[in-house]
Amino acid sequence: MTGELGTDLTEETIFTWGAPPLKFGAGAVDEIGFEMAQFGAKRVLILTDPAINALGIPARIAESLAKHGSTRPRRSTC
Repeated sequence: MTGELGTDLTEETIFTWGAPPLKFGAGAVDEIGFEMAQFGAKRVLILTDPAINALGIPARIAESLAKHGSTRPRRSTC
């Protein structure tokens, strides 16, 4: 069997993409501790830059991680 553009349609080609869940929106940062706890993460590295660090986002992430059982997260600003 041949398709409109002359392609052979007798061979089936299947692509599967198993993407992990993606959360975004107001409050999503505050849920990262819970999400990492589901993976059993105990040590977490937060890598950021000075501009994001100045917004306080890494601190919020660290608080969420600590609340859900991660040991004191390590933070690094590039």
